[in-house]
Amino acid sequence: MAASQTIRTLKLSLLADTSGFNKNIKSAQSDFDKFSKNVSKLAVPAAAAFTGLATAAFSAIEAASDLQQTFGAVEQIFGERAARRLEEFALGAADALGQSRQEALGAAQQFGILGRTAGLEGEELADFAIQLSVLASDLAAFGNTNPQDAIEALGSALRGEFNPIERYGVVLNAAAVQQVALAEGLAETAQEITAADQVYARFLAIVEQTQVQQGQFARESESLASQTAIAKAQLENFRVEVGEQLLPVFVEFLPLLRGAVDAFVALDPEQVIAFAQGLGILTGAIVALNVALKGFAALQGAYAALATPLGAVGAIALGVSASTEEGALTRSELQARNANRALQRERDRIAFLQQRNQALGNTIVNVDVAGFVGNERELARAVLRAQEEARRSGGIATPGTFR
Repeated sequence: MAASQTIRTLKLSLLADTSGFNKNIKSAQSDFDKFSKNVSKLAVPAAAAFTGLATAAFSAIEAASDLQQTFGAVEQIFGERAARRLEEFALGAADALGQSRQEALGAAQQFGILGRTAGLEGEELADFAIQLSVLASDLAAFGNTNPQDAIEALGSALRGEFNPIERYGVVLNAAAVQQVALAEGLAETAQEITAADQVYARFLAIVEQTQVQQGQFARESESLASQTAIAKAQLENFRVEVGEQLLPVFVEFLPLLRGAVDAFVALDPEQVIAFAQGLGILTGAIVALNVALKGFAALQGAYAALATPLGAVGAIALGVSASTEEGALTRSELQARNANRALQRERDRIAFLQQRNQALGNTIVNVDVAGFVGNERELARAVLRAQEEARRSGGIATPGTFR
């Protein structure tokens, strides 16, 4: 009974000493968990928002850069004065034609090259490009396509590729083009028709065969398709405008980026290898820290289990299992001071086992008594039996449950 009283005293003392600390640990853990969850919830949308903004900014800068290059080509083809006129035309193309600035200037660039082939220059060349750009939107509205497809079809027709333009109701062939060239006085005979004459004759033939389609976009400006094309062009223009604001900042940043790239390229390969090795060491340290944190979490869980009544009893029982056979013998003698003859026989067996242990090099056999139910005498007898069975099998002894 004295041992039982001791166990109960140890149990109550352990629980009393650890209850306050355990509450503080649980409270801190709960607060930390809540904080971690909140940070995790905010981290995902914050990262997504940052990534989205960065992607949109880069896309806007790229669009503005493309427009700059296109306008540079237009200025080279048409000259500075005519290029400014085309730039103004492109600014109003979204509402008037459903074309963005980039689409309108890109069309002018394509038509301008072909117009120069036909011998046009300056303002006459600008008129040629503007007329075809407007016609492209009319054909798109008439054929239920987008302006870019119509621009490509017109460009192909001017180069002598007639199949794409047929979807818009225009039928051309070499004989028809020759007839127009002669009728318009571009040449007196078929043999005198030049490549430039053919390009301009194709243009005149297209204008002649699209009388019905011309003005179609304006007539359908209130339709869903036209309004959609206008809205799309306006959004594209807005993207370019944002990029135009960001582009100077990016241009100032580029020298720093190039400097960093040049510095990295100029590094000795051995330095690059050393950097990679340092990065590997840092990675290993991070992995080790992660393992340590997981170990701390496991210890924290073990402490939480130990702080419970069942855990406290289990800890005391493990203390009993860690004792030596000599300690078990001493407790048996104290517990069996007034025992009957059966307990005396157990003491004789303990003496025999002690001698056997000394012969084997004082081997210690641990006994796991977790979950044992019974009084002190039954515990001692069960421990002895388990130790003997463990020596025979070479495993960890488990005395079992007795009532």
